[in-house]
Amino acid sequence: MNKPIRTYDDLVARRQQLEKLLETQKELIHYELKELAEGLEPIRKSISTLHKFLTRDHSNIFLSSGANSLIDLVVKKGILSRSGWLTRLLVPIFLKNYSSNLIAKNKPRWMEKLFSWIGPKHHNGKQEEPAEEDNDQENLR
Repeated sequence: MNKPIRTYDDLVARRQQLEKLLETQKELIHYELKELAEGLEPIRKSISTLHKFLTRDHSNIFLSSGANSLIDLVVKKGILSRSGWLTRLLVPIFLKNYSSNLIAKNKPRWMEKLFSWIGPKHHNGKQEEPAEEDNDQENLR
């Protein structure tokens, strides 16, 4: 296998050889772990989606209650009105859970859009911009 170590130079050479082998093994392990993580990514995404269906986010009470009322009206009393009792019980629960997580994720974007609709507007319907002339006059003082 390897020649026997007889001198200090043989020992130093053997040590360098083993350090190179160690670095190669570390790189191989990092590569395999990265490959394993990429292989598990679809499972992680599936679990994340399943978690959204099974748990409810309670951080946005007003938006979630509006979505819950809409789901009850449209899905439970409309679309599923002639289905079995178990379906009418479970499907709205899953939809309410998912919608609460969806609302929590997109709340900042939706609130910004809502406030842009109801914010002050010019006569042409666009958002008011701060006047540059006012800022220039304040800087001169």
